[in-house]
Amino acid sequence: MRAFLVIVLAAGSAGALGYEQGMPSLEVPYSMEPGKLELVIQHRFVGKAFEDVFDNFFGADLGANVYFGIRYFLPAGFELGASHQRSGGEYGLSAGYNAEISSLPLGLRAGAGLFSVEKPTVEDPGNRDTGFYGSACMESAPVAGLFMLAGSLGYDSDAGRACVGFGLDVSANERLSFIGEYFPAMDGDSLHPALGNDCWTAGMRLNTWGHQFGLLLTNSTAMGLRSLAAGVYAVDDHVRLGFYVRRQIGF
Repeated sequence: MRAFLVIVLAAGSAGALGYEQGMPSLEVPYSMEPGKLELVIQHRFVGKAFEDVFDNFFGADLGANVYFGIRYFLPAGFELGASHQRSGGEYGLSAGYNAEISSLPLGLRAGAGLFSVEKPTVEDPGNRDTGFYGSACMESAPVAGLFMLAGSLGYDSDAGRACVGFGLDVSANERLSFIGEYFPAMDGDSLHPALGNDCWTAGMRLNTWGHQFGLLLTNSTAMGLRSLAAGVYAVDDHVRLGFYVRRQIGF
């Protein structure tokens, strides 16, 4: 599995500044103009992608974790966001700041937010926990005009966990890129140990005017740095199919 991840990252992808480059789970810097709204829909299918392909259509007939997010871009690089993820019935509110350092050249993004997840107990089946999540991401400008690198650090107060993620973005042409992400499994507090195996995502992204469409292979149904940093159980470490769509709207 580690060797496979090395191959994925060597041939994979993490976007440059601008709407046309975005990652599935890493919150890379954006330079969207003020007044733009972004809608994001993501799916990670539960079934194994290459087992009983025709019976369950690459695992897509067996259910999915679904994510919906919205971000509004303000002047001076600021943004506000809200999201919902089916897994854990999670809701989130966030704020972020994006900046370019042209002298390096490098893009930076810092974000913080609150989230609420279902944590049922025997006494209270409807119990929800609320936590704080903060993150910082750096990404390079295109290296030799071909690929870009990204790295992200975060902290999940609910699990007491530091979160780490890496990304690579290789451009095939002005519209097609190959993308890859890698998330080491990180221990949290005593109640939230790492699940064992690291998480990865690899795929392709197609850019059209105002849209991004990504087709992915991944070993986890989780989405977002905070969730993927927990890792995946060894028995669940299988290749799955996923996709995402981003759409920008101007006002």
